[in-house]
This record gives sequence, structure tokens and C-alpha cells, in this order.
Amino acid sequence: YICKQYAFGQKLPEEYTAESYPALPVEEAATNVANERALISMERRFAASFWKTGVWTRDMAGAKVFNARLSLFMPIDDTPVPPPLNPVERGLADLWARTAGPLSQDGRRVFRKAIEDMTESWVWELANLIQHRIPYPVDYIEMRRKTFGSDLTKSLARLTIGEGVPPAVFQTRAMSGIDNSAADYACMTNDVFSYQKEIEFEGEFHNCVLVLERFLECDRTKAATVVTDLMAARMRQFEHILATELPGVLDEFSLDKAARAKVGRYITGLQNWVSGIIVWHKTGANPNTGSIAPTSCEFLLFGRLNVGAPM
Repeated sequence: YICKQYAFGQKLPEEYTAESYPALPVEEAATNVANERALISMERRFAASFWKTGVWTRDMAGAKVFNARLSLFMPIDDTPVPPPLNPVERGLADLWARTAGPLSQDGRRVFRKAIEDMTESWVWELANLIQHRIPYPVDYIEMRRKTFGSDLTKSLARLTIGEGVPPAVFQTRAMSGIDNSAADYACMTNDVFSYQKEIEFEGEFHNCVLVLERFLECDRTKAATVVTDLMAARMRQFEHILATELPGVLDEFSLDKAARAKVGRYITGLQNWVSGIIVWHKTGANPNTGSIAPTSCEFLLFGRLNVGAPM
């Protein structure tokens, strides 16, 4: 019979534990490594099961009906949800109750809007696939923030900091610039790593490298070079706004020390999100890349942005 390995163990040599320093507990470090390997393995199994190629249909009418029902399972008040018709509705109802339950009604509205924008953007992608339409770069970048779930990520990040920061702070030009810079960098990272899978194996249109290939009428390597330049520019913009514009915003709203600390935690959350996306791709958790050699786009990303060698 064939058995998949879901656990592993490695006994630490006695000399390791005997000679370890109190500040560096070997057993704890080994346990953390094992936990990280287990989480990466779980991510790979999930991606292989739910992000298979060739499973998406071209049923626009069905997609619109499916998407329209999702809002029913994200009530702003305590309105009961209807019986779910599929696993997505069942899962959304469960997640909404546990995630949005503690929020105020205003918080729920913002959170639901982020999810609705994300799922509606997937209908936009489907329409492009049906029409065999590759979007223009400006349209693509704006919609990619939604299809990638960037607004949803921002909403979750704001949930973690709690009350105490006026909503108007997050609507300023500086905070919008920080959010968009981080989102664009994350989206383009995914597009570079996923280029081969999406273009060669899935026939996908929604990839920044392909969008620029067609718009600039150039080859893949040139388009990837432009993408990595854009990524570097967005990261520089993120750091510039953080250093020069954000302090003035905090002063303008007269935020106290506690509120400034919460804004700082929010910024750190965005930084960790972007870093996590890079690590996630480098460790091979990206679906189907386990058996596909790194593309020239990936090597270009590693070299130009200095984010390490492919693993």
C-alpha cells in the first residue's frame, strides 16, 4: 500500500543538548523547525487540492448568482443566514460569525465590503477569460489589489490593533500610499513566481508580466525586468512615505502614544505580510511549483531585488 507521511521526528544527539547555551535552547529550536516544516507541508497539500489547474468553468451567469448569494452569509446585524447550498457558503457563514462577531456594525460593513470587492473582482477576471481579453496595465493593477485580497488583508490587520485609531487616519493620502505600495509589491511578487504555472499550464491572462508583454510588445524577460523595477519603486515609495509623510499625519490627528503604537503595529503587520509572501513562495508552497524549475522571471526577481536564491 501507499502511505503519505504526515509526521516526522529526529532525535537530537546528546552532545547537542549537553553543550547548548541557556539562551539558545536546542529542544525549543528543533521543535520550532519541525512546526514550520509541518505548516509548509500543510500549505502544500491545501494548495494541491484546491488550486488545481483546469477546474474553473466559463459559466458567467452561474458565477454572478453564486457571488450574489455570498453577501447573505455576512449579515451586518443579527439577521439569520439562509441554509447554505454549497461548502463555500457553509464555510463563509462559519468564518463570518467567528471573525466579524466581535466587531461593531461599522467594522462589519468595512470588512464585508472588502470581501465583496474581492469576490466581485473574480467575476471580472472570469469575464476577461471568456472574452480572451488581457487588461491594460492601469486596470490590471487596480483590480489586482482586489483579486489578490489586499483589502481583506488590510481589514484583518486593522482588526488586530483594536479601537483607538480614528478611521480617518487610514483614509489619508499617506496611509493609502503605504497600503497600495505594500499591496502592489505583494501582488507582483505572486505574479512573477506564478508566471509559468498560470500562463503555460492554466492559460491564465491575469498576470502582470503577461500584461506588460502585450502592452509593451516585448518578450517575457523584458516584461519581467519592468515588473521588478516597479516592485523596487513601490518598496522605495513605501519606505519614503513611512519616513517623511506618516509622522506628519500622526501629528495632524494629535494621536497619543498608545494610538501611535497601534499604527506602528499595523505597519509592521503589512511588512510581515509582504515578507511572508516572499518566504511562502521561496519555500515552494506555491501550488504546482514543486515539480517545475524556477523560471527566468523568478531568477530575475531574486537577482534584481536581492531577496535570496530560489529554494
